[in-house]
Amino acid sequence: MSLEGLKLLLVDDEADLCQVLSWDFEDVGIQVTTANGGNEAIDLLKGNQFDVVLSDIKMPNGDGVELLEYIHKNKVEIKGVFLMTGYSDYPVKDLMEMGLNKLFKKPIEVDELLNEFRALG
Repeated sequence: MSLEGLKLLLVDDEADLCQVLSWDFEDVGIQVTTANGGNEAIDLLKGNQFDVVLSDIKMPNGDGVELLEYIHKNKVEIKGVFLMTGYSDYPVKDLMEMGLNKLFKKPIEVDELLNEFRALG
């Protein structure tokens, strides 16, 4: 899959991380929209189409698991949903049953993410 023109919704409450990741993704042609929490991301999903969602899990304004649940329950058309966390206490199997493609541990490797995006086909 070519990354040129891929529409990514990037969700994290850390503005600096969003900025750095946005630059990395935009350098390879990905169109990035950012949200500072799950609630804002859900609002964006209601009025826009995205190919991929990459979200932190722990956020004060709606967490990544709630966002994944929304996507799953509302059958939002997304090619891939990826979550990232600095913690390791999440039942990955349960998250995958809701449509999660992969859980990444922070600090995140951008090249690994890009390879996952390419593999979506």
